[in-house]
Amino acid sequence: MKESIAELVKKEAAQSKSEKADNLGSLLSMIEAGKIAYPFLRSGDLVKMAVNSPAPKVDPVTGYIDYPVFTKREDEKCMFGIARALDRLGSNINAMVLDKQRILMVIGPTGSGKSDIADIITEAVEKKAAEIGPFFYCLPKCLVRDNPLKLLGPKARQSFQDHYKIHIEGGLCPDCLETFGDQLHDSEHILDIPVETYQYSASLGIGITRLDAKDTKPLETESWKRINSIVLGASGGVLVISELQKVNSQYLDTTHDFFRGRRHKIGSKVYYPDCFIIALTTTKEWQNFQNPEDNIPLVERTGNVYIPYNTAISKEVEIYKKEIRPFFIEHPKQHLAPKLLEFLGEIAIRSRLKDESQYISGQFSKFAEKKKNITQENFNDSELRMLVKLSLYDGKQIAGFTQEDRRIIEEEGVKKYEALQSAANDTSGRIVAVISPPFMSGKLFTMLNDYAVEGETCLSPLKAARFFQELIDNTADDFLKCRPNLIAWMPTAKHRYETWLAEEVKSAFQLNFEESVKKTIDDYIEDIAIILDGKNPNKMKKNRVTGKLEPLNTKTAETLEDKIHGRTLAPADRSQFRFEVITGDEKTLPYFEAGVRKFVKEDGNKAEAVLIQFPPRQEEDEERYQEVLKKLMDPDRGEDRFCNICAQEALNKVSEIMREKKGIK
Repeated sequence: MKESIAELVKKEAAQSKSEKADNLGSLLSMIEAGKIAYPFLRSGDLVKMAVNSPAPKVDPVTGYIDYPVFTKREDEKCMFGIARALDRLGSNINAMVLDKQRILMVIGPTGSGKSDIADIITEAVEKKAAEIGPFFYCLPKCLVRDNPLKLLGPKARQSFQDHYKIHIEGGLCPDCLETFGDQLHDSEHILDIPVETYQYSASLGIGITRLDAKDTKPLETESWKRINSIVLGASGGVLVISELQKVNSQYLDTTHDFFRGRRHKIGSKVYYPDCFIIALTTTKEWQNFQNPEDNIPLVERTGNVYIPYNTAISKEVEIYKKEIRPFFIEHPKQHLAPKLLEFLGEIAIRSRLKDESQYISGQFSKFAEKKKNITQENFNDSELRMLVKLSLYDGKQIAGFTQEDRRIIEEEGVKKYEALQSAANDTSGRIVAVISPPFMSGKLFTMLNDYAVEGETCLSPLKAARFFQELIDNTADDFLKCRPNLIAWMPTAKHRYETWLAEEVKSAFQLNFEESVKKTIDDYIEDIAIILDGKNPNKMKKNRVTGKLEPLNTKTAETLEDKIHGRTLAPADRSQFRFEVITGDEKTLPYFEAGVRKFVKEDGNKAEAVLIQFPPRQEEDEERYQEVLKKLMDPDRGEDRFCNICAQEALNKVSEIMREKKGIK
């Protein structure tokens, strides 16, 4: 049960009245009495605690360590499809804290989720601090919120290490040293030095701050005061530096200071804020950053994590669902046709993958053992290799490949910057853009809005394909840099969708065999009962399609009877057979049921011939079409459920495909 607002207010009010220390002496007494669990936390320890809560576990599908703080969220920041990167991210943070490194470089193309990762970490830090607080101690009016325990000498520090496992390192900041320096060796007054409390707050810039590119540009005379406030405000927590390279040269000097020793210079004073730094940069910017030799020592001091675009279709679908959720709040009656998001996801992800035949074909011998129809020659085809890669990355089982093989392929892909570049040169030297999740999500949102304005309530892959074809035809090359990828991979994705669509429609026509047998028997007995019923001289029956009473078509029952007997029955024989079926004759009934089964099987084989004709031309075909539509629109199909609009579109498209194959115009 969620905590009510009233309960939350009461709890916070109670925390604000908690016993507090007002000087170093009372702080030490409270620590000794066990009233303070965390009087002071190093920033790295706090980040580590935050990222590892809830506790991470090994994902059974990918084999990577799953960090729920990133992947088990119910908001728009939930991370999808980058399991390997998040595994490395969590491992890097844990290792960096042990090695006392506190500069994490998050590298990836635009739209890969770098900012979301930084936001998740800072939110987790603020939440974890609130859980273990409710407040922390610092020296009064200190810009970097210096730890009061730094006032203690070497022997007292060692005692804290021995008794409380609290490690105290470093000296006081320049301001505190000036203020309290004379009292450090004053045994009578050192315990009277006042202390203050603070709580982590991203909104107030206490312990969690973010330095954006706009903050680093000296557009006004007071800009450096703002920068100093942001940098020093992160002490004890996290400083996020976004767009590392998109700043002025003066600020780069400041970041260099951080990389060398996490120091910050203001005038003649040098401060050492205890902050964990998360720097965000693109792949290209990071490559440029490493080129000057002067930056090599800085690069070696960072923990680097590459964040690629998602490479799993099922995860791409989750990204799209997350992005378009606001649209469906405003348009709840709009419908997404089955496989639409998978169709768009396949186009996007194929643009991010690299076809490296030298490592994927190395697994061919295992693959060929199970797939005898796949030869080395056709496995060399890039299309087949790409389909194998798409399936493996999506966590699907492929005969001849293990999850360890997938990890090897993935590692090789990383070496080739797979899914890490927003643009790359193709063989002709042109710039070919990768289709990013934000790009495809944006186009999906555009399509949904356009069709909503036009009054259409369903968006299908066929409509999406037409949308992208118009985009390709009507957009300039220099603007639509993903044009080559759309041209190359949209037809393949469309073909795969149409193949799936044809199978779904055909299976809907060929209803469950036992279900069809039962329906045929029930319909026949109902028809015979009406024929033999003296109280219904007009032989009326409700039409399944229109719902109206209409004269019974006696030829339907006669056709079935003649098929069962293999000849046209004489009137007397027909009457006798009907009487025996209605009365449940022990010899006739099994013969009748066997005949119905044979009839249903033969009738099912006619589904293809009936499907080619769309719209239906005969009344009996119309009834069958309505049954097919009902089956396609069955709610039990879940996300593969068609609405009336996309079901009609599906029947029309499959009929068109079948006519093309038969050469029928």
